Amino acid sequence: MILSPTETLIKIGDERQLKALTGVTPSQLEILVQEFTKVLADTRQARYEQAVLAGRRPRKPGGGRHGKLTTTTSKVLQVLVYCKLYPTYDDLGSRFGISKS
Repeated sequence: MILSPTETLIKIGDERQLKALTGVTPSQLEILVQEFTKVLADTRQARYEQAVLAGRRPRKPGGGRHGKLTTTTSKVLQVLVYCKLYPTYDDLGSRFGISKS
């Protein structure tokens, strides 16, 4: 579970910092990431199947613009930090290397 410095400034190995910023321990974070991965995959597949049945999706998924937060761990961390601290968008953007808006 190693993140590049451009994805997040939160150190997963520093349990004190992780707990202070997110409210979870590294083992709890691992469980959340696993569940989030399953839910995200199921949701994407269901959305794709509905679009195919409705005739709005002629191609397979995978194209288009890709987000800045590429790993599910960085996505979960971003949500946890936002829900615990309610930081400004400037702060959140600088922590995760994403746009302020």
